Amino acid sequence: MYGVDYSQRMIEMNPVKKTSVMDACNLQFRDNSFDIVFCHGLLHHVEDMDKVIREMKRVSRKYVIILEPNRNNPIMFLYSALVKEERKTLKFSLSYLRKNVRRNGLHIMASFSHGMMVTNKLPVLLLPVLRFLQFRQPFGMTNFIIATKENY
Repeated sequence: MYGVDYSQRMIEMNPVKKTSVMDACNLQFRDNSFDIVFCHGLLHHVEDMDKVIREMKRVSRKYVIILEPNRNNPIMFLYSALVKEERKTLKFSLSYLRKNVRRNGLHIMASFSHGMMVTNKLPVLLLPVLRFLQFRQPFGMTNFIIATKENY
């Protein structure tokens, strides 16, 4: 397992033992270096999403997994509208993410929206209630894409 981030501060917080500060548009790994390449909440922060997806595809032997906020979730929509750094999230519907993943030559095995909470942002008192909403749904908090380099 290897963790990569553009921010040294985020690398310092990462529990993974092997980490590097790196630009997602120019990953310093050989082609086909990892079985699975994964990102969470990255694409809505980059200037060239296609380049990042192509880099993820290049360094993956088989799977690319992408998790991004779902703009169709009312809480995420409001948060994205209010917080300048999160505004690009307003584009990220599941269909938008699927289109971009396919455009970059990946084959989608599964895609869905899931859950209603982000545990590190939620008051602890709400966790027991929202735990019952942790399932696939169109208004889920997070969009998931599981893709392969080859059509299976």
